[in-house]
Amino acid sequence: MRTISLPSAQPPNSPPTAWSTAQVTIFLASYRDLVKKLLNNSVLSTLSSVYPMPPILPQHERSFKFDSLLDSDLVGGSTTATSLKPLLKSKLIEPHLANSPNAPYSIILHGPPGTAKTTVVEAVANYLGYNLLTITTSTFLTNGIENSISRIVEVFDQLEDLQNTVVLFDEIEEFCLDRR
Repeated sequence: MRTISLPSAQPPNSPPTAWSTAQVTIFLASYRDLVKKLLNNSVLSTLSSVYPMPPILPQHERSFKFDSLLDSDLVGGSTTATSLKPLLKSKLIEPHLANSPNAPYSIILHGPPGTAKTTVVEAVANYLGYNLLTITTSTFLTNGIENSISRIVEVFDQLEDLQNTVVLFDEIEEFCLDRR
């Protein structure tokens, strides 16, 4: 009986195999990106009343809404005078545009109604070229108040699948009020 020994590795000059492996890798990467995009769109359409999202504008047009905001001085314990727009731009927008691993993923805007908190969030999302999803108390109460805890868990599970999206929790303080 005659045995044939096969080489354990592919010969170094074998372009068809390398080409086909590259094609499979490119396909899988494209497929992964497509699945992420479809999942993102599915979550946005499920949770958002505004769908589809507006098209992504060129950078010079995206910054226009942010640049046209009126700036406001921040009051706090800092000895240096700081205003909102430069702070948001340096601490939030620029790190995200640079894909910095240290970019903050949350901010809290607090103030009385009519102080442009929602407008600021819309301008930041627009500047970044991100989708904007607004979550309100009614989002958590769609299945009734008795099912609100399970609905909150469901919503947060869906939010974990989002990419390039600013999520605005608007008027959520209703859940934090003393109910006595």
